[in-house]
Parts: sequence; C-alpha cells; structure tokens
Amino acid sequence: MGTLDKRKNSFIGTLKMDGFIFENTMIANGFSIVTYDKAIRTIIGTAYINSDMTKLSIEFNNDQIKIFNTSGTTVLSYPADNLMEAVELNKNLKVRNYTKGER
Repeated sequence: MGTLDKRKNSFIGTLKMDGFIFENTMIANGFSIVTYDKAIRTIIGTAYINSDMTKLSIEFNNDQIKIFNTSGTTVLSYPADNLMEAVELNKNLKVRNYTKGER
C-alpha cells in the first residue's frame, strides 16, 4: 500500500510479503529497495520495472536480507505464473534497463 508514481517510475509505501511488513519502503527502477525504521535504513533488494509499471521484478539477495532465502538470490516477478516466467521477466527487465538506460 502506498503511492505509485508512474511519471518517476517509483513507489513509496508499505511492502507486505510472506507475513513480513516493511514500512516506509522506497522502490525505483534499477535501484536498491530501501526500507526505513526511524534512523535505520535497510537495503532489501533491487527492483526492475517497465515504463508503464505493469511488469516488476525484485531481486532479494542473501547478503541483503535472509528471510526469503537461505542462499543465492530470490526473484519475485509480476506477472508470472511459474518459475520460468519469473526468471525470464527478470532477465528481460534487467536487459532493458541496462541497454536502454531506463531509470
């Protein structure tokens, strides 16, 4: 729940996932996902979003947060119905972000 700014390709609000609640979360295309708890800032992953914000892929790295995975990288992609679609969407959004310089 929060504010989605399609012009800036960003989101500020609350992120709820798998029973965990991250208040004061900032998500922007190609940048780290940051949550704030008073003066404490936590980086929980990296987001890749298409220009009209209808496709999203978030990478949660083990070194950044360990609640979703015990090793490697956890990828959350939307829309995706299975693991193969989630991985493919993640790959396509990352390539688009880096090759076209979208931010």
